[in-house]
Amino acid sequence: MKHDTRKGIIYGALAADSLSLGSHWIYNVDAIAKRIGRPRDLSDPLVKTFHPNRKRGEFTHYGDQTLWLLESIADKGGYDQEAFFQLWKEKMAIYDGYMDHASKDTLSGGKASSMDDLGGAGRTAALALLFTDPAALADAAASQASLTHDHPLVRDVARFFSRLLFHGDQPMEDAIISVLEEQVWESGDLLPSLVKAGMETAGEETIAVIGRFGQMCSAERALPGTIHLLVSYPDDYEEAMISNVAAGGDSAARGLLAGMILGARSGFSSIPVRWTGALAAADRIDDAVDRIASL
Repeated sequence: MKHDTRKGIIYGALAADSLSLGSHWIYNVDAIAKRIGRPRDLSDPLVKTFHPNRKRGEFTHYGDQTLWLLESIADKGGYDQEAFFQLWKEKMAIYDGYMDHASKDTLSGGKASSMDDLGGAGRTAALALLFTDPAALADAAASQASLTHDHPLVRDVARFFSRLLFHGDQPMEDAIISVLEEQVWESGDLLPSLVKAGMETAGEETIAVIGRFGQMCSAERALPGTIHLLVSYPDDYEEAMISNVAAGGDSAARGLLAGMILGARSGFSSIPVRWTGALAAADRIDDAVDRIASL
């Protein structure tokens, strides 16, 4: 894997998460537009309800967990799921960021929640730097997502985006169709139907599309909007991520997955320096990326 691609994958995901921090879980798109206009720059959270201890250049809870996984892979010289889960539990026990329902349930109950949040598949970008085989990455991503989200659709989302990374030489819509035909999906016809619904909106106005599908966390509502971003902005990472944040709701989960794919396709150089250069964890990311590349 080329260095520009490798960094494009992880920075594509994490820069999208950080861009989302400012208006994460604000559902009123008019309020977002009034406060910050088009969200072209990283910012502090506009409200303190969800991320009161975070500031510009930091991550939501999704991004933080992705960084933990990235560093775990680098530290262990590979993906050790048991070691990562132990690390996850230790960090979440003292975490000062937002604790979502899936994390609370997993931490208190000792086993994964059954929630279908799209964000459950959001940590996939860290694993993508390690695996060179699509089936192996898909299996690892699904297994890893199951640590906190024991739901067939969440596992299928992780598998789908893992496999899509390996089709960067195809036009986006052709790549998506190829992936849908590659395996039998655990959720049956549900994942393909959601993906196809998103594909049908290519080129439509993003705020309206995501508002229609749903701005919320559920993968059944959020996946079509994420696919919309891919087919509407296949060669424009920056505009895709800005439009995603402008659409409100759980923009971080959508951004992690769409950003990973678009960052992989266009490379690190396509991601605005004003975003990557402002990430508080940039040195940690670069160190982990370099260590994983040497494995």
